[in-house]
This record gives sequence, C-alpha cells and structure tokens, in this order.
Amino acid sequence: MNQSARSVGGISAGIHDSPTVAGRWSPDIRSFRRISTRDSPSSLWRLCMSLPQGTECLNLTVPSRPTPAPFFFYPASRGHIVGIFEGRTYPIVKDVGTVRTIVDIGANVGAASVMLAARYPGADVHSFEPGPAAAAVLAWNAGVFPQIHVHPFGLGNADGQLQLFRSRWDPMSASILRSAENTESFDVVEIREAMRTLKSLGITAIDILKIDTEGCEVPLLKCLAQFLPDIKIIYMEYHSEADRLRMDELLATTHVLGFATVRHPHRGDVCYIHRRSEFIRHYDQLAIVSPGRGQEDL
Repeated sequence: MNQSARSVGGISAGIHDSPTVAGRWSPDIRSFRRISTRDSPSSLWRLCMSLPQGTECLNLTVPSRPTPAPFFFYPASRGHIVGIFEGRTYPIVKDVGTVRTIVDIGANVGAASVMLAARYPGADVHSFEPGPAAAAVLAWNAGVFPQIHVHPFGLGNADGQLQLFRSRWDPMSASILRSAENTESFDVVEIREAMRTLKSLGITAIDILKIDTEGCEVPLLKCLAQFLPDIKIIYMEYHSEADRLRMDELLATTHVLGFATVRHPHRGDVCYIHRRSEFIRHYDQLAIVSPGRGQEDL
C-alpha cells in the first residue's frame, strides 16, 4: 500500500490510498486570513459576496488534490476548527475495516465532514446542518469534495419546524435548546424524521457516525437505534455530565469508549469504537481486570 507524506505548516501529513485505513493530514495553519470584499481577485470577490462578512479562510493541503483547498469558517471557532483538522477532536481509529458511509449530523461549516472525506476518500459523507448561516458556508466548503453530500436540514424523531437559537458568538453553538451560550434570537429550521430520511437517501448502514447537535445527541442516538449495533465509530460532543453517562449506557453493549477529551465538566468530545473491531480486541488483551465482587482487595 502506497503512502504519500508531506510537511504542511511544519506538520508532517500523509494518507493511505485505501479507505480501509485512515490517513493523516493537516491544515496549513500559517494561511489564516480574514475574508472581506476588499480581497480583489474576482473569483474570491464573488465568493465573499455569498459568504457572511468577517468569515476567515485557511488552506487545506489534501492528498490527491494538486492545489490547496480553501476552508471558510467563523473567527470565534478557529481553535475548534484547527482541533478537528489536526485530529485532536476526532482521533484516527485504526483497523476498523472498510468505511463506505459516513453520516455527520450537526455538520456546521463542515470541518468534520471535510476531514473525514480526506481521511476516507472512498466513502460517501452525508452532512446535515439546519442552521442557515452555517449551512451556507458548509455548501462552499464541501463543494470541492464530490463525495460530500450536503443536506440543509436537521434530523430528529419527527418531521417539523423548530426554533434554532442563535449563538452569542457564531453559528457553532446554535441550538434548538435554550442555554447561556445562546440569545433569544432564532431561525426557524426544518427537521426531518431521521430513519425515514436516511433510508430515502439509500443509506442502509452507517460506518462512521458523528453527532454534534448542542444537546440533542442522546435523542438522536435513540432515533438511530436500528443503525447503532453495526456502526464502527461514533464521534460525539456531550453538553452535560448526564448526557455523557447516558451515552455510555446506550452504547455499553456494542461499543467501547476509545477516546475522550473533557474540556469542561459539562462539555467534551467522545469516540466510541465497536467491540468487534481489531482496534478494541487488541487493547482487550492488554486490559488489567480488577478482582471480582466478593474477592478480597489486593
């Protein structure tokens, strides 16, 4: 299997040519720039007219692409965006087998979708984002990746329209649930019933699932119960300790918590990996099991 590698922004990046093994790559973190209509090239100017003012851009060096791909985002999200592209938020999981279908619920401006499309170039990525400001930028960012399919609506347990409360900072934390991070201003967004919608798109199995929906992760896991037993990797953000414990409970029989980052007591990122994967079986052999109940303490 061939592997190409390069240095980008002082960081070595490479990717395997098979979707069965995840590759690694990095953004060129030297290339951040604020986008405005003063940027003169006509193509960039036309793009700026379609994007919210103040949007920033970074260049992504993506294997198999001859030129860097521009990625647009909101300035307040810079740290989160870079964390995704550098593999800290959604770590690479080796030895999970072939990845054909990836579903990104709460795609926002598309950082996870783009990263996963580059990591698994043979997979189709379905990106769901109901927020109008985020979805507009998502559409631009996904445009250079033909395997990313953008769906400008949310998923839930029923069809309908809901209020999406706007963030105090940028669309990254907009939520249908009220919180101290959001304002009373809102957009009315479309929500479609999850299982029927996925099946209508021809999705009969999910290999990688990512959910970041600002407090709606647990209800969505329940909506996708039929898919859960066979999903190889599940990436999620949790927004309360109660939700984190509930995620463990819902996935305990089929998945193992493989990676986690706790950013605050109420917020962090988790990665669940299927118990059947070679990755988990390898580490099961290294586990140190404590004495069973009823045995004396060592």
